[in-house]
Amino acid sequence: MVGIITALTAMSLVVTKSVDFIRNAFDRGTTRAPKWVWNVVALAVGVGYCLGWQLDITAAILEKVPALADHAGRLQGVAGQALTGILAGAGAGFFHELLDLWSSKAKGATLTPTLPTR
Repeated sequence: MVGIITALTAMSLVVTKSVDFIRNAFDRGTTRAPKWVWNVVALAVGVGYCLGWQLDITAAILEKVPALADHAGRLQGVAGQALTGILAGAGAGFFHELLDLWSSKAKGATLTPTLPTR
């Protein structure tokens, strides 16, 4: 189980940094894309990476659940890779927020939100 969590964590971090790179490259100027766009991009990047690298951990996860172990073979191949990518993309949102928090602490920024003044 540790291997599964490690692989999913590593994949989520790769997706996080990839989406950050895409955001920094294309989301410039005064108009910024809404946050939901970057969540969709993270899911798409995660699926793309897992399909490209043929990374599939869904069957391994299902094998750990006794009630689902008999059905683990149904999510192998492309379906399992796509679901793994969705899991990695979803985890990327968590890691983006965590890395952002650590970065702001390291820079000494205040962590309390402030309202803009007019």
